[in-house]
Amino acid sequence: YRAIMMNVSLFRWERALDLAVRYKSHVDTVLGHRQQFLRKFDRDETNSRFLQYSGNVEIDWDAINAKREKELEDEHSRAPRSYK
Repeated sequence: YRAIMMNVSLFRWERALDLAVRYKSHVDTVLGHRQQFLRKFDRDETNSRFLQYSGNVEIDWDAINAKREKELEDEHSRAPRSYK
């Protein structure tokens, strides 16, 4: 998740989509952020890969946010406990 979001924040859309597709996770997250980015600049999608996946994936921000929260909780639970 972190690698995908790093690429999204760096506007490396192709790499973010590659990672999401390879790991079969967060494709909707990448597409949703790409959609927001294009909308902000009043642009239409022209990339054929994004068009291909956007036809098959529904952008549900509630689900995206829920997955994000779960990823953060999972990451937190894997972190080592600090000693006091």
